[in-house]
Formats: sequence, C-alpha cells, structure tokens
Amino acid sequence: MYSQETEGLLYQCKLQGFNVWPMLALFKRRSGLAPAIPEVVIKEVCNAYLGRMRDIRADFPYFLKVLENKSREYFANQQVKEHIRLRKEPMAFKDILREILK
Repeated sequence: MYSQETEGLLYQCKLQGFNVWPMLALFKRRSGLAPAIPEVVIKEVCNAYLGRMRDIRADFPYFLKVLENKSREYFANQQVKEHIRLRKEPMAFKDILREILK
C-alpha cells in the first residue's frame, strides 16, 4: 500500500508508542472521507511526531491537528500546480467566449 520509506516511518512511530494505523482508521470513520490520505501527508505526520515526540502529551489530538494542517497544505499545493498547468494550456477564443456567456 505504501512505499518502504513510509512503512519504515510508520514502524518507527509504532516503536515509540505512536501507532498511526488505528488513528488513520478512526479519522477516516469520523470524517467519512472515502479517498485515502496521500502518502506524502502520512510521511509528514510521522516526521513531525518523531521530531517532537518528547513534547506530545496526547497522541490522537496531536495527530488530528498535524494531519489537518499537512493535508490542507498538500491540497493547496495541488491546487496551485493545477492552476499553473491550466494557465499554460492554450485556450481557443471560442472557448473563452463560451465561458463568459455562461
């Protein structure tokens, strides 16, 4: 499902007492999201935990906050990339007029 690098990060977190798998399942059930959380976001969550694990008192609230922030950042970057791609794409004059007249 995930790359070896991500699996390694998940395993490191689990060894430190931060089991991400049940938290992901609980988050998906509570949020009702059908698509999977991007692997990049999971890596960032694991790296954030491993970097600050001594300061964290409650795992699940921390997980939710970091997951929300990293997901928001990831999807914003995806939208920017899509916007740049669309701006570079040529558009016919008739298509522009059709959009204006809608």
